[in-house]
Parts: sequence; structure tokens; C-alpha cells
Amino acid sequence: MIERIWRYFGVWYQRVAEGSPPGTDWLTGKRLSYDIAHQDAVLYLDAAGRERFLVVGSPDAAGAPIAPALRRFLSVQGHADLSHPDVSTWTAAEALGPIAWLTGRPIPPAS
Repeated sequence: MIERIWRYFGVWYQRVAEGSPPGTDWLTGKRLSYDIAHQDAVLYLDAAGRERFLVVGSPDAAGAPIAPALRRFLSVQGHADLSHPDVSTWTAAEALGPIAWLTGRPIPPAS
């Protein structure tokens, strides 16, 4: 299912070999036999399901708490990307801008 969504929106992805030792599926607890490398992007859709805005890059989560379930799910590269973001990153505050634009309503800053 997710492959159909990625393909529809033109998100790059590729099946790759699982690391050693292999990880564990966060939902089933079973050993993984492969991984999926993918482009980092946030898609914003309007009420009709049309793509209206795209942000390419990974989130800038340096210093932010990461949920334990997500921490277990991330690969070594995923941890590195969150810990040491590159120039193509975006912050949570920046991600809210397109939502305000799409809805026509300002989003108050976090308190």
C-alpha cells in the first residue's frame, strides 16, 4: 500500500539488504529480512487529496526527544540523520507554515 502512495507522489524508495545483525519489526517483533531506503519528504494535501505543497528533506530533530518506538525503528543512518541534520532539513515550526497557508488560519506558536 505505501509503495502505491510513494509511487503516486513520486517519492524515491528502494528495497535494500537488512543490516547485521538484522533489526526487528516494531509491530510484530519478527526479525527483518530487508529494509527500505527512501527520500525524506513531507507532502501536504488539500481536502480533495491533491498535493499542494512539498518539503524535501528530513526533520531537524537535533536535541528533540524521540519516542522510544521510533528510536528502535530507525536505522543507524536514520539516527545519524536526526542527530546531525544537513542543510535540507526543516523544523516543526517550518512544517506548520504550509498548514496555515492551506487552511487560511494562523497557527499559534507553541507555549
